[in-house]
Amino acid sequence: MKTDPLRGVDGQLKPSKYLSQAHGGPQGDAPGSRHGASVLLSRPRHVHPSSGCKPANRSQGQESIQAKSQEEKRKRWHGTPRKKVQEKRQALSRYYDEAHPRGTIPLQISPRIVLFANTDWYLFNFRLALARHLRDELGAKVFVACPDGPYRPGLEAEGFQWIPVQMGRQSLNPFPDLLAALRLGRVLRSLEPDLIHSFTLKSILIGSLAARMAGVPRAVNAVTGLGSLFSASKASYALPRLLLTGFFRRTFRSPRIRTIFQNQQDLQRLASSPRHQAACRLIPGSGVDPVRFSPAAEPPCHPVLILASRLLKDKGIQDFCEAATRIKAELPDAAFWVAGTIDTGSPGSFSAAEIETLKARYPMVDFLGHREDMPELYRQSAIAVLPSRYGEGVPRSLLEAAASGLPLVAADGDGVVPIVQEGRNGHRVPPGDPEALAQALLSLLRDPEILARYGRESRAILLAGFDQKRVLDATIAVYGELGFPAPSGRQEP
Repeated sequence: MKTDPLRGVDGQLKPSKYLSQAHGGPQGDAPGSRHGASVLLSRPRHVHPSSGCKPANRSQGQESIQAKSQEEKRKRWHGTPRKKVQEKRQALSRYYDEAHPRGTIPLQISPRIVLFANTDWYLFNFRLALARHLRDELGAKVFVACPDGPYRPGLEAEGFQWIPVQMGRQSLNPFPDLLAALRLGRVLRSLEPDLIHSFTLKSILIGSLAARMAGVPRAVNAVTGLGSLFSASKASYALPRLLLTGFFRRTFRSPRIRTIFQNQQDLQRLASSPRHQAACRLIPGSGVDPVRFSPAAEPPCHPVLILASRLLKDKGIQDFCEAATRIKAELPDAAFWVAGTIDTGSPGSFSAAEIETLKARYPMVDFLGHREDMPELYRQSAIAVLPSRYGEGVPRSLLEAAASGLPLVAADGDGVVPIVQEGRNGHRVPPGDPEALAQALLSLLRDPEILARYGRESRAILLAGFDQKRVLDATIAVYGELGFPAPSGRQEP
């Protein structure tokens, strides 16, 4: 009676010596183990599983096999007769099919994703939760691409491999950006990521070009606001705006790219036609942890107005200082905080000398610099303010303040409409109008009952649509639209 070499006398599958001998694993590996049947996924199709031959690539292996004589082939199979080889092949095929039914073949290599932004500060403060979720919940290998900076060691300490990127944020010259795209493309070609997710306009431009050159199969672009390029009326911005709009409309036609916007107005501006909008998704904000940012148990003893922002001229910092002068005249016990630091990489940033001038001119305003204890600062505050004329997505500082149960007062703009709802949780005032800003703030400070109600509504609005879990789930859903593989059970070989 003819016996199956992969079954025992009882007919049950037994550990395969053919698998272990073929791939160098210990004899008796269980099906699906690293040295077991799943290793076949990485075997070139022209190499028999029972051989010890591992050619460098498919073409090299084919040429090698074709060049060998019949006697050399017989030596390659260790002198095994052809009939015996065929029996091994058939038995191995039956063993593999039974051990791993169709649709349940384990994959060995984790999917790779690159998160790319123009600063390490952005990735660490705004996208660290996404990177952790991809690694811990989905089993992905996460790379962070950005210029070097003070937050890069923190990203590496989290276990994410850093990809250095040399890019300028101030210049409109396209040639340095093309050079940055070429350099990043070379890195991506060697890493072979499954997806690249780029944040901010210039990173989207560079990342899209690099992904195309490297053959990255999927790309997600996150427009976190159109910035001063679209909000300012400088004549020098007209041509870059036109070129960037054309670039986006070209990417909208690609089935392998999705573009995420944070507010409906930005989406309509860049994707005006339904055909373009089919490749766009709306995810408001970057998500805030409502546990870390939570309301204070008791309201502050003295009214504190806080503006949390990078020290950019378009953020309305001087408007806030002017409003503080008017409010201080009526409410002497009011305090005014500006939490944030100079952004030397941005062309619209205040200089250190200009900040010193503001401090001398407006002594009632405390410039706190960069702070790591923002949740505590919000709990000590009464109102969050952002009189920005900048092209915001959905301002992160307002989301954090809303989670902390603060009323919001902001300059009217596309990005603040979703989170600052007039008459419900705050007020929107005309941009560049310190008098209107002061009056809106005074109306809240004079009515503690409205102040408390607006704070509760801010928290409710945040939980209903801007909390971190909702944003993460929506982002992963966009990945899924592109066929980003579900990495359950994957591991690095």
